[in-house]
Amino acid sequence: ARESARLKNLYCPEVELFLPIQCYNLGQLNYFLDHLGPVEFDGYSIPTRNFSINELALFLLQFYQLGISKVHILGTSQFFTIALGAYMARHYFEWVSLDATTWREQAQNGNYLNQYNLMPEKIYNVIIDERIQNDCTCPFCKGKTFTYIKNLPQTERVDFLRCHNFWAIEKVTRELYDSAGTILTLEKYLKRKSADIEKIDKLIKILSLLDMYKGEDIKQVQALLL
Repeated sequence: ARESARLKNLYCPEVELFLPIQCYNLGQLNYFLDHLGPVEFDGYSIPTRNFSINELALFLLQFYQLGISKVHILGTSQFFTIALGAYMARHYFEWVSLDATTWREQAQNGNYLNQYNLMPEKIYNVIIDERIQNDCTCPFCKGKTFTYIKNLPQTERVDFLRCHNFWAIEKVTRELYDSAGTILTLEKYLKRKSADIEKIDKLIKILSLLDMYKGEDIKQVQALLL
């Protein structure tokens, strides 16, 4: 990290540097920061790995308490993870960004991401009356049926799914951010888009705890979340 910061300042000072937090728990994070020493950087990046939504929320709260203003979440396009990031971007950080190769990988596997909650649908298994048009509003699906998409030649179908999937992820992300002005408005949006009430209730509980205890010792929050 120190060498990356030195090279960045030497060759490309205009580029923002995000420190990768390769930690599995807060103990490892504290150890890393204690031994890092003074380093100039612009934010933190964190991979989702196999983190639960609770664990990721705890890390984000710790970043907030450390005074970090920008966070990049690596490798996720999960609906509820994006919802968490959207709320944190609206209320805790200057911004939160995300990246993932899901749009491409799902397309390669023949999966069509639902435009409402990003659930993958195996396009080969979808059987809908040919007279019923797809209700997706993306420019790629407009005027096309699932049968049309399913019967495209392999290369064209993969390209089509890549375009649609990327659009769907971007659309849902923007909508989640716009809906994250309050916990209540976010909850209403989630319940319109997803039938997974258990995950919705879990996320809303997490966000409520973060808001309530964001100024308290992180160990107290950890005991409540984990």
